[in-house]
Parts: sequence; structure tokens; C-alpha cells
Amino acid sequence: VDYEAAGVDVRRYRDCGGDLRECLVYVPKGGRCGQKLPLVFAVHGSSESVRNYFEESLLYRKADKEGFIVVMPETALYPMPDELSGGVPMAYRPRWEFCSSHCLEQVGCAQNDLEYLDRVLASVIAEYPVDESRIYATGHSNGFMMASLLASSPYGRRFAAVAVTSGVTTVW
Repeated sequence: VDYEAAGVDVRRYRDCGGDLRECLVYVPKGGRCGQKLPLVFAVHGSSESVRNYFEESLLYRKADKEGFIVVMPETALYPMPDELSGGVPMAYRPRWEFCSSHCLEQVGCAQNDLEYLDRVLASVIAEYPVDESRIYATGHSNGFMMASLLASSPYGRRFAAVAVTSGVTTVW
């Protein structure tokens, strides 16, 4: 996808650790005249970049047909366990960081990604014509788990509904 030609805004937002992460924002062609639009907040899976998810999900095409904004934030890179890296030292992969609810009170772990995602969403709402009563979340695989955690956390107040695919839930 030629992002510039397609009208994709490539934004960067700082996470709680101070790192800049990429975020793709797509406003459908018919929605650039100021009317408030629904928003789909789409969370990619692990071992997948935000750009892969944007291009493979085809949500931007659906957004043009249905008239909604697509927001796809990118996760940070985390070290891979030896059993997955094939013994390659310093191998990294994109992955959302989350853990059980007892961890949410602590700095770090899921708190960093939850706060980051909430800040991204707040920034997008402030900068784009978002109908705040129609904000939805979706995610695939590791993004399924992060979108589910986000929606069930105190930050979930923003979402009207969540629809996720190909992941698992745990006791949290």
C-alpha cells in the first residue's frame, strides 16, 4: 500500500517508557469533510507489524465502504525466548505485553501498553472527527488478548463493543 497516496496518516506516539511507536490512522475518503465518524481501533498480533496487519486485514477498504476511521497502533519489540529464536541472541518480535490483573496496579507490564493505547485513542479523538459513542475495538491473536484486556480494563469505558479473532482468554 502506498500510504501517502491512500491518505494514511503515519503518526508516532510516545509510550510510558518514552519510546516512540508508530500508529496508522485512516480516515475514509468520504469522511474528510468534518462529520463525526465511528472508529475501529485494531490491534495487531505478535510477530506481525502494524503495516502487515493494515495491509492484510483490508480494514481500510471496509472503512471506505462503511464510513469509519481505522486506528492501528504498533506494539514494542520484546526479546524472544530461546526456544522461539532458534538460539539467535537478541532476537526480537512485536508483542503486546499483558499479564494478570494483579499486575495492573504496578508500573510496567500491561500497564505500559494499556496506558499507551488509551493515550493513542485520546489523541486520535482530539485530532480527528470521531463519534465517541461509536468506538469499537478489534484484534487478532496477541491483539485479541490485548484488545480484550483493554476493553475489560478501566480504559474500556471508551468502547461501545469489541470483536476479536483467533486468540485465547485467561482468568484475567
